[in-house]
Parts: sequence; structure tokens; C-alpha cells
Amino acid sequence: MQLIKTKNESKGKKKNILLATGDEAVNEAISTSVSHSFNIAEDREGLLQKVNTTKTDVVVVSKGLPGDVDILEVLQQVKKHTENVIFIAGNISPTDITIARIKELGIEIITGDISIGHLMKSLHKSLGQADEQHPISYESDDTTALDKIVRAGSELAKNIPNISVPKVPTIQIKRKKQSICKKLVAIASPIPAGKTFVAVNLSTVLWKMRYNVVLVDAAIQQSTHTWLGVPHEGGLLEALQSDDPLSLAYQRPEAMMPKVNILNTSAFDGKANIKDYIKLLNNLNETEEVDIILVDTQGNMNDLLTKTILDMAGQVILVADQDFNHLMFLQSALDKLENSLDFDKFSLIINRVIDSNNLGISDAEKAAGLQADGVIPDQTKEVLESIKNGIPAALFCSQIRESLEDFWNKTQQMQALA
Repeated sequence: MQLIKTKNESKGKKKNILLATGDEAVNEAISTSVSHSFNIAEDREGLLQKVNTTKTDVVVVSKGLPGDVDILEVLQQVKKHTENVIFIAGNISPTDITIARIKELGIEIITGDISIGHLMKSLHKSLGQADEQHPISYESDDTTALDKIVRAGSELAKNIPNISVPKVPTIQIKRKKQSICKKLVAIASPIPAGKTFVAVNLSTVLWKMRYNVVLVDAAIQQSTHTWLGVPHEGGLLEALQSDDPLSLAYQRPEAMMPKVNILNTSAFDGKANIKDYIKLLNNLNETEEVDIILVDTQGNMNDLLTKTILDMAGQVILVADQDFNHLMFLQSALDKLENSLDFDKFSLIINRVIDSNNLGISDAEKAAGLQADGVIPDQTKEVLESIKNGIPAALFCSQIRESLEDFWNKTQQMQALA
């Protein structure tokens, strides 16, 4: 059962939510769980610019948002433009003078470890909604909005609101072509469609299928820990310098948790040595104890490290959803990369997150230029439970597990035929 409002109930009532958390997993969990319009601020300076130029009903800010402006000054400016502000304080002591000043501004504060459940309750409260939601209902329509304008060109996508468009360098850097690592599977998407969710749950499904799996978090946000409930101690930075990276991987110790080897660490500044990553992935590819290497890549597919990983991968899984704005941006991003990537090794999986504006599977296929090899069903309640408890949804939700099993088996059959 979907925890969203029906089409008729939500029509005309959408509000604008600005996410400034600095955490891709938190942004993804919120944007795929609430039926409203979203904008994302990548840093404190960008947040101030957006609240000055965009009508916003609710702003969610975290102390971890990068930037040079003092967080208290940021919140003071945000509060001038938006009445409803939620601040994720993390490990700041409740008695800290900064917290006291923020409380004086009338801002709701969430302290301690990030709980998606607590955050969602605060968000619903700020939106004036009750916690309980209503089952989704679909209305049939032979034609969709995207059918009329798909492939309309990149210029239209640049002007679509609610999408934070990464800056694309005007100078293309020549990259040495890397040898293919057959065990390497890269998870990629330029939109917040559930890339990390797919990486975490696919690794779980593959473990249940008796594969020895290594999950490498190569995204700047390092958000796999949020979905898996693992510490920021997965050994990635050490593994990048080691000839035996598998020995530095982390595994959840609980009996019922998947024994996936996890390489992640605390967030860093993004200046990772690409040569070290190439060495790491080649070492894992040559290790007999490893069957599959899953890499959760950076959201910006034009990033040099991400392009290198996509070049090396034997298979690339592109994640899309059915949101209109997302699909327009997805199309634009792929158009820019068309001549630099081998799309013959791409597989498309569609994550049927809530509030998909009634677009169909075929709309996502048109935007990606690929036929979908799999569809993850709507299971909002189970997904939110998995985030709150750090347990992959595929462990306890048979629908998600079976959809990923079917997707994997289909892609392997296609590769064998190729």
C-alpha cells in the first residue's frame, strides 16, 4: 500500500520543499516519500541564493551542509524568507549556545543520529499534514505529457525547475581508456532516483543468491552507511592504498544481515586519487574471493572519477524513476555524455517511487533511450522502515527482492547472448 495522497486529493496542494542536508541518502529518502515539489541546495551559499529567488514553503537544513557561511547566519537569513525551517543538528550538544540561538529563531531542531522517521514526522507537521496517508489510485490515460515533448532538446531541460544541475566543464579532459573489469558493476544516475537504494539492495539480493559481493561507495556523500546502518569505518581510504583491499572491508556482524563486504568511509572532499581507485578495482577484480564488485558512483556522471569507473565496468546499471522533471534532466545529462560512454553495456532499472506524475514505464525508457530490464515496485512503507532500521528492504520485502532477482537474471542472460 502506498503512503501518498491520491491524485485528486493532492491536486493543487503541492508545496515547495528545499533540501539542504548535504546528504544524498537523506535527500533521496525525503524526495521519494512526499508528494511535493523539491529543490536541492548543494552548499550554504547556494541555499541562501535559492531562498532569495524561489518561493519555498519548508526548508530542511543540516549542519553538515558545506560552505563558508556560518550556519547560524545561514539560518537567520533562511528564516526571514521561510516560516517553516527544520534544522538537523546531528551531534551538536542540546546545551550548545548555537542551539539556543537557533531555538530563539523558532526553528525546529533534530539532534542526535538522523532518524528518517523523526524527520518525516517533522516534515509532515511543517506541511500541515497528518502522519497517516492514503493509498494511491491510478487514472488511465493513453497519452502522457512526456510523450508530447520527449527529445525536445537540452535547452528545455536546462530551464526545468526543481533540479539542481551540476556544472559541466567546458573543457573535456582526455582520459586513458581503462581495461574492462568483468566483475565490476557500476550503479549510476544523474538524478535522485534511488541509486544508492538499488546498490544496497542489489548487493543484498546477490549475497542471497550466493555471490561473494563487494560494495564500494565511490560517491562523495558516502551514503551507503545510512541505508545499511554501518559505521563510517568501512576502510575505503585504507583500501585505496592497499594491495589486499578485501581484508579492510566491513561486514555487519548480525546473523540475519547480509555478509556483503562494504568499503565506505566518512565523507571526504572529493579529491580522491583516480589512480588509486583504478588499482583498487583491478585488485578486487583479480581476487578469487570476489564474484561481483558493485560500485555506487557519484550523482554527477560527468565527474572524471565516475567516467573512469563507467569505462572500467563490465556492466552499468542506470537508475531512473517516473518523475517528469527528473526524466527531462536525465535525458539532457545522457545527451551530453552520448559520445563518451559505451551505452551497449548499460541496463535500465526503473524505481517506481511515489508521486510519479502518472508517467509510464515507456516514458522513462524514452528519456533514457533504453529498454527497461527491470522495475522496482512501489513499497514506500517498507523502504522507510529499511532506512530507519538500517536493514536492506530486500531482506524482508519479497516484492523488492524478487524484482531485483528478475532484473539481475535478465541482464545476465542478455550479456550472455551478446
